[in-house]
Amino acid sequence: MQLDFVIVHSLQKTGGKVGARLELSDEALDPTDSDVIDLITELNDRYRTKNQSYGTFDAGADSTKFHDELQVHLTVADEPSFITFSCNTAGELRTQMDGIPAAKGGYLVFASYTDQRNYISVFIVRDTKGLLFKKKGASFALNKIDHIDFEKMSMACRINKNLFAEKSGRYLSFINKKSDVTSLYFTRWIAAKDVETNEEDTKNLYTLFKTLPLPVDEEGKEQDRDTFLNTVYKHILSSPQKQVSVTGLSKTYYDDENFLNDEIERAGLSINTEFKAHPASLRRFSQIRAKAKGIELNFPQNLYRTVVKLNENDRNQIIINSAELAAEVAKLANE
Repeated sequence: MQLDFVIVHSLQKTGGKVGARLELSDEALDPTDSDVIDLITELNDRYRTKNQSYGTFDAGADSTKFHDELQVHLTVADEPSFITFSCNTAGELRTQMDGIPAAKGGYLVFASYTDQRNYISVFIVRDTKGLLFKKKGASFALNKIDHIDFEKMSMACRINKNLFAEKSGRYLSFINKKSDVTSLYFTRWIAAKDVETNEEDTKNLYTLFKTLPLPVDEEGKEQDRDTFLNTVYKHILSSPQKQVSVTGLSKTYYDDENFLNDEIERAGLSINTEFKAHPASLRRFSQIRAKAKGIELNFPQNLYRTVVKLNENDRNQIIINSAELAAEVAKLANE
């Protein structure tokens, strides 16, 4: 991991009461300090295990201060502009949560870094054990005691800087707890627009499974790729309302609930942690296998009725519209 800028602010508020107190840092932390690197590495790793949603900034939101301040910083991309971006947006968050009794505060960790891709992230950390933030001079410094425990990371977001600059795809991701009041004010603060594209998620999941290492059976042998894809297809098809859980698939087929999230990160794909499978895209996982009179067909189910179909006038005939396949058959038949 390569750190550019890191800064910590304290936004304290007691749950069940109104009134929030913001204490800002005037200086960024040293990005070469090993403890600071460990901090952001751990937060980023923990973030990947959370229930994420992907989307964009909502230009029609009541407040777009976060988006506007981020744009200003990325135009300049230096430490002073990063500090200004963090201070101004932290002030906006304090204003938004000040009168919400259910809202709780915490330490706001702003970080600009590279971990396979270029990101800017904001993490809200509460009730940490083994790691304390202590005001030291003009900034909140790290006071590392025994170990780092970030199970209490409550909210976070991450922006892919390259995609954001290009205004391409779903450049924003964030921890999504739709029924949580805390989550709602956080997503309002960053003006997140939850873009639920089940079709894109299903297609990206298929792309991921086409390149993943194959699970092994009890004898240590890899499964056949098409067989495995068909197994995943049946698993999703049998789930209530065809709901996909990335962590559930990861645990079921790789015995590690974080494996798929790590592979998604490496591949640079945007896949909501939970989504409803898109029926047409899901059929890519399934194979149609048929064998009769020495002839065997094996093709993805989504090609049925497009590339491979039954002749409507004679159901005993199969039509395959593929110039490439026809040429291959002719070649092998020496015609």
